[in-house]
Amino acid sequence: MKRILPLFFVFLGPVLLLSQNKPAFSEDPATFLLQLQQWLQESNDPAATEAWQIFSMAYSGGLFSPAETTLIIKACNEMLQRELPQVPLLSDYLINLPPVKKASDADNPVFDSWNKVIAALISRTTAQDYSQLQTFLDFNLSFLSTRQFKTGGPGATWVVFSEGFSYDFDSEQLPVLVFDKVDLMAYSAKDSLQIIGTSGNFCPVNRLWTGKGGKVDWQRAGLDEEVSATLASYTIDVSKDAYDAPEAQLN
Repeated sequence: MKRILPLFFVFLGPVLLLSQNKPAFSEDPATFLLQLQQWLQESNDPAATEAWQIFSMAYSGGLFSPAETTLIIKACNEMLQRELPQVPLLSDYLINLPPVKKASDADNPVFDSWNKVIAALISRTTAQDYSQLQTFLDFNLSFLSTRQFKTGGPGATWVVFSEGFSYDFDSEQLPVLVFDKVDLMAYSAKDSLQIIGTSGNFCPVNRLWTGKGGKVDWQRAGLDEEVSATLASYTIDVSKDAYDAPEAQLN
């Protein structure tokens, strides 16, 4: 006669669940937070600890809606399944979340468009090649705090003045920030210029602004207000300070 042996389990805390032999975060918001802390601690990296502190404060403080929390858990699980590193990818993703959410409001739901872009980027990222996702996360965090396309280094600094923007992909499926109405200002040690009332998108991967319309003037450089140009389509490579406006009309 066969004997049925009882199984005993020792509860060791909210360990990561197994899904098809791979770990997964719980869909329960409270359990997810504890599991996330555990996962980040395994890296023994100060950057992971900092990311946890920033994200958990916002998360526990109710910054994200239940629907947004579900999307965050889904993104973290996708990164986990793809075996993407806790540092820098997961930690950088987490510290991007609070400022993205704070940039959102009823008239400008930045978080929604950002999440769609992030989800798509994660879905095509591997542990061997995550440069595009990393570039996007690095740029986005800097942009949200400085509103600049480029900070530091030689050449001009491009500053953005806009009430709103969104995230999307361009025709080459590269992530871009989209501006329906924006003023741009470039300044350097020797020169400066303004582009007023333009629109376009900026791709952080190739550091290219693709714009349409607007008026250029050099008042900040000391030139008269009447010295200006009207733009049609144009591009700006902020990494080289290359400015290409073949259809500009000098006023």
